[in-house]
Amino acid sequence: MQQHVPVPTTESSALPSPEPAAAPTEPGGNSGGGRRSWPVPSGPPDAGLLTLLLAAGLWFYALPRIGFREMGDYGLLDRLPVAYHLSLLVLTAGFVLSLRRAGTAPWWPAAHCAALLFALKAPPAMLYDAVRYPWASKHDAVVDTLLANGELRPGAALSGNMSAYDQWPGFFTLDAGLVRAFGVESAASYANWAPIVLGLLTMPVLVLIYRTFCQDWRLVWTAVWIFQLANWVGQDYFAPQGLAYLLHLAVIAVVLRHFVRPGSAGRLRDRTFLDPAAAGVPAPTGTRQRAVCVVILAPLIAAINATHQLTPVMLCICLFALTLTRRHRNHGLLAVAVLLMLTWDLTMGRPLFVETLSTLKESIGELTQNSRAGYAGELTGPGPELAGTANVLMVLAVAALAGAALVLRRRLVRSALPLLLVSAAPVPLFAVNDYGGEMLFRVYLFGLPGAAFFAAAALVPAAGARG
Repeated sequence: MQQHVPVPTTESSALPSPEPAAAPTEPGGNSGGGRRSWPVPSGPPDAGLLTLLLAAGLWFYALPRIGFREMGDYGLLDRLPVAYHLSLLVLTAGFVLSLRRAGTAPWWPAAHCAALLFALKAPPAMLYDAVRYPWASKHDAVVDTLLANGELRPGAALSGNMSAYDQWPGFFTLDAGLVRAFGVESAASYANWAPIVLGLLTMPVLVLIYRTFCQDWRLVWTAVWIFQLANWVGQDYFAPQGLAYLLHLAVIAVVLRHFVRPGSAGRLRDRTFLDPAAAGVPAPTGTRQRAVCVVILAPLIAAINATHQLTPVMLCICLFALTLTRRHRNHGLLAVAVLLMLTWDLTMGRPLFVETLSTLKESIGELTQNSRAGYAGELTGPGPELAGTANVLMVLAVAALAGAALVLRRRLVRSALPLLLVSAAPVPLFAVNDYGGEMLFRVYLFGLPGAAFFAAAALVPAAGARG
């Protein structure tokens, strides 16, 4: 009924980042409302370049020495050579060092974040000849079937979870087009690279979201770094959820940056005694501009509805949460999102939608049952159990850091309240359904961008903070 997911900012946002007084501006001396161009670093190689080169050397040295053909109970965990772990340590050290110049050379922490993504996700894509996950192979077969038949059968009575593939075919239709466009034999030829491609596409979207509330590049890239480390859910494999999640974040980024009602930014300025541009507060937008944004976002929202059955629900809940703030209140966009979701559910997705509605009366209010980890969370063997423990510790660490920021960085909470609401909005879904035992992971996934931002705020000192 849904696609399987394998389990394996600020007081400084409210204050300008510590940049030189002669920071580059837009042509004509206009800073562009706080949106500065990224200067390309010049001069002799610094620690950022040296750590990238050293980490790359260690990583490529370790790659052919990964014993993936002789895996035991711990999978790859005990087959990774020391050089691989050293490359990650060097990358981390280089990233921390690059944050010292993040205000004037944000490309260095960006390069380290991209390198971390590649270091973590690329080994399976480069080592395995076949598609890594069994469910990814299943999705490849759906693409092959679509290419062979050339049609969809949303009303057909398919067994098990296969019905969702015909009723939400956006991902498979896109890949069928890619297979034909590139002339490859099947989607399996690039399926293992999906985590890297989706990760690289997600990074700039996260930056747009974080820069809406923060002008401190140190905090922005630290949040991206934490997001990558804490994103262990595995939604980024070759599956509809990964694409729908990327589109969801893109819609949220546009809404947070371009759906600001007149007057709200001014009140925030009065409360924090700061200039809105320096605080990262987006400029108010007029009715016409917001209407144009609705027209632009409608195709993205429609694509989300055609791709995945749960993500549109998450999006509508997030947009509803934003209506609780005057700053981002927009009932028109929420109405469009709900209308598009219901239109798809009652037409293409009607068979599975009706079936799901019939089961809601049994699951509504069952908080304990709905928050359980189903087949996606059943760990067998010492390797998966160790990874599961590490994942739990990661969640607790991010939650503790984010909680500390909410208590200690009150100006951050005021300025980034919309991001906080968007991150907390999916939690009530625990009271509705268990989503086949995966609701626990999906709620965590959709709340992670905000959690990573506030966790980073607890680690990065507020620029210019007094007391």
